[in-house]
Amino acid sequence: MVIDEESCVTPTPRLFLHFLPILLQCSLLYPGLSPQPLIRWIRILLLPLNLYVCYSAVKRYCWRPLDDASGSNLLLSSQAMHHAFRSIEWAASKGPYFTHRFAWPDPVASNSEGKDKNDDQNSSPQRRPLRLWSWFTWSLLAYTSHRGSHFTWGLHSEPWSQIAVPTFFDLIRRLLIIHALFVPSLAYAILDRDRGVGWWAPNHSILTGLLSNLTFGITIMGSMELYYIVFSLIARGLHALPLNWPAWSAYWSPQAFAPNLFKQPHRARSMAEFWGRGWHAMFRWPFLVTGQLIVKPFTALGMLSGRGKRIAILFATFFCSGLYHDFAMWGIAYSPSHPNPFKPSLTSFIHTPMAYFTMQPIAILIEPFFLPHLSPFFQTIWVYTFTLISVTGFRKSFFGKGRMISGPPSIEEWGWREAGIPAYLLTHL
Repeated sequence: MVIDEESCVTPTPRLFLHFLPILLQCSLLYPGLSPQPLIRWIRILLLPLNLYVCYSAVKRYCWRPLDDASGSNLLLSSQAMHHAFRSIEWAASKGPYFTHRFAWPDPVASNSEGKDKNDDQNSSPQRRPLRLWSWFTWSLLAYTSHRGSHFTWGLHSEPWSQIAVPTFFDLIRRLLIIHALFVPSLAYAILDRDRGVGWWAPNHSILTGLLSNLTFGITIMGSMELYYIVFSLIARGLHALPLNWPAWSAYWSPQAFAPNLFKQPHRARSMAEFWGRGWHAMFRWPFLVTGQLIVKPFTALGMLSGRGKRIAILFATFFCSGLYHDFAMWGIAYSPSHPNPFKPSLTSFIHTPMAYFTMQPIAILIEPFFLPHLSPFFQTIWVYTFTLISVTGFRKSFFGKGRMISGPPSIEEWGWREAGIPAYLLTHL
């Protein structure tokens, strides 16, 4: 195995120091600090440094050699790119990060705990006093949120006590269902890796290609969902301990994981529904914010308005998503020593994630002209057909040689643990 020692070393605790400027930038959005002009300028000045930090972290660190299994390296590069988008969002924010009433939910608090505490919870974010511990916990929660930068998204829409939280058995049931879909899908992807796409029917390349695309989608969705369920179970186990948890820890409680990561994308009847409701929304907010920032100069010049502006934001948002996935893939395959280096170019554009995400807004724009004339069944067929065809380049990019699934062992080496223990295969990615 070849490894570029000058640009890629095993992560150490120093890796966390790389991201401290981003944490500082996030903390300056604390209500009471963010409206101050000086604080805003500090956030803006931190942006170039933070973008360089995200780039340098990917170039400097790798969990595994760059010509070896790359799933864990993908996690590092994708998180670095996510931090870059969040840094852009935090730099662009002009005022208080929250405009709604800010409250620390405390599911175990009683009404007799004191009036002062309730008054503080319902206070306006602009008037919230600067308290060191509150500032620290707020910053940590916003920075580590699994639902995007706007970390209360999905929680403040309903009273905390009314959020439908899955039971332990609901989570186990979902874990087993996702596991039952994930294992055969990954197994098929590994067979494609070892034997080549179309290994079982070389004369039917269209059929085998579509099946490979389908298993690719299920594998991606299943791996993310399994991680999410495992974290949900950990959160449930920790909060089940007889400990006096502070109120702010509720954002890492089972309530915070209550909405499922995916909401039945396989039942979507349009691409707009697929992306708007079915697929996960972990990175949606930074993409939307950055997309609007891209379009904003054209709007200020009067070049875009109304429907044209909305269409431009739609394309810009998916462009940001494509850029995110392109960088994530580049982060694991940029080295010349990689057996399949990622080198985006005009000739190879069709085989990049960017090409896939460029096609999505086109489908969203054209489908209102014919979908209303189709039955619900054929509307779903449209979603499957377009997705399975358009995702081909994306699948080749992520599941190509030396990419995301180069780590799992061959099917012949599988034992009862790979097939029977939920989420066990995630340790090989």
